[in-house]
Amino acid sequence: MKLTNIDELTRLNELFDQCQGEVYIGTPDGRTFLDMRDRTARLQGLVALTGEKADLYGIYAYRREDEALLMRYMVQQMRKTA
Repeated sequence: MKLTNIDELTRLNELFDQCQGEVYIGTPDGRTFLDMRDRTARLQGLVALTGEKADLYGIYAYRREDEALLMRYMVQQMRKTA
């Protein structure tokens, strides 16, 4: 998922704050894995989601409620671009 404007970055950052469990972004090969609870890692993750290789990253949540919250956001973003 590639973020393209400040509103998307702000909203995703707010969603990470709402998550109660562990949330990570990472590449499928596991080489890059960033904990979104850590502010420094979160900044790195948000920057990665704006870059050329943004589509390589996935968002992983351990709590179902957090996963549902993030999934709703991603679906809304896909509908906007379709």
